[in-house]
Amino acid sequence: MSFIAHICADRLVKSYAGLVDTCGQAVIEMLQAGIVPMGAVKPFEVPTCEPT
Repeated sequence: MSFIAHICADRLVKSYAGLVDTCGQAVIEMLQAGIVPMGAVKPFEVPTCEPT
């Protein structure tokens, strides 16, 4: 799973919403609570691209 985003004027702009955003927030909360180890999350990335 990838969370796609792009850089616009030196700012990260998400290109996703809704369910995907909710899943990403849930992962962050599970990390903070210690439910999921960081090693389990490392394969997930937020790839970015600069539109030309």
